[in-house]
Amino acid sequence: MDAHELLLTRRLEVFLGGTTTVFGAWLLMPWDAMSTASFAVILSAAPEYVWGGLFFLNGLSHLAALAINGRRWWSPFMRWGVTMTTALVYLAFCLGFTFQNWATTAVPIYGGLAVGHFICMYLAWIDARIAVGVRFANRHA
Repeated sequence: MDAHELLLTRRLEVFLGGTTTVFGAWLLMPWDAMSTASFAVILSAAPEYVWGGLFFLNGLSHLAALAINGRRWWSPFMRWGVTMTTALVYLAFCLGFTFQNWATTAVPIYGGLAVGHFICMYLAWIDARIAVGVRFANRHA
């Protein structure tokens, strides 16, 4: 699958993988992006650089999984694992903001990003089932 076809068939995943990578890089910058009181609950779980590293590495892993998607039978499983992990990290952010101040705009933003990753997780699972079926058929043909 070339880059153009990937962009056309996996638009949501390319967008979310790229956005997650950039968000993680932003949190890894030398300024304190999470310095306001609204981040208190989230920062009690882990420091900013840990969150930044989680988002950055998950975003890069997602983009890497997309780059090899279809070239290896196990690539949809990698996509599934990465999107599940990222969805849970975004969900942790959403819950942290919910516990701190449920009325903040961060709740629907991070919640929506988590939902987007859960959708990608579902799509990767469908691809994984197809990949296993093809692999099994090829082995027993």
